[in-house]
Parts: sequence; structure tokens; C-alpha cells
Amino acid sequence: MEIEKFIEAERIRKITGILLRDVCRSLIAKIKYICEERRTSQIMEQINNVLIPQQALLGSENDFGFGAYPLPMLTKETAMQIDLSDFIDHSFDIDDFEVVITLDDFARINYFKIRGFPDLFHKIKAGLLNTKTYENFSA
Repeated sequence: MEIEKFIEAERIRKITGILLRDVCRSLIAKIKYICEERRTSQIMEQINNVLIPQQALLGSENDFGFGAYPLPMLTKETAMQIDLSDFIDHSFDIDDFEVVITLDDFARINYFKIRGFPDLFHKIKAGLLNTKTYENFSA
């Protein structure tokens, strides 16, 4: 019985942060469009549910980065079944700015680097001051 409680606790965790889609829905739409053209399914499948956990943004308003990951997070069991790969950077030139999305060794979104989009810096910074708690429902 104790093992079942542990497994359930691992499956449902509370995570504090903001969803990227709540901060900049238009950015997600543009990234999805480019991914569709490039046939980059890993990012397309994950981008709608990217959580930016509470953190300090690295860099300046014109060149900044932050850790992020899609919900639900991988369970230990699922992660053990995935063939590992190298970290991969995907670069997107959108309007007058650049977004680089890093996929981790599980091919999951892990990090964003953004250049030339100070409005987004301020939106994310403000959003991180008003984070919400989300439940991570793992499959």
C-alpha cells in the first residue's frame, strides 16, 4: 500500500511557474508554424505546455535565457525507456528576433535563449512575479 501512495505522489506533483502560452501565445504560434515547415515534431508536440519554473532570467532584456520544460514531466519509468540523444539547439528567426530552443538528451524542451525581444523579457519577468501552481499529471 505504501508503494502505491509513493507512485501516485510521483505521478502528480505540484509545480510553480508560468506557462509560456499565457505570456506570449503569438510566439508559440510562430514557432509551431516554422516547426511544421521544418517537420520538427518534438517541439511542435511540446510547445503548448511549456512551463517556465520560478527563476531569475539570465542575461539582459535584449539577450536572455531561461530554463523551461513541457508538462507533463517524464516519469522515471518513461525516461528509462527512451533512447538518449545529444542536446540539440533549434534556431528560429522570427520577425526581428531570434529564439533558440534546446532539447535535452530525452528530446524534450529544456532551455530558451532569446535575442532582440525585450517585450517578452518584461512579460516573462512580470509573469514570474505572479506564478501559479500547476499539477504535473504524468502518463
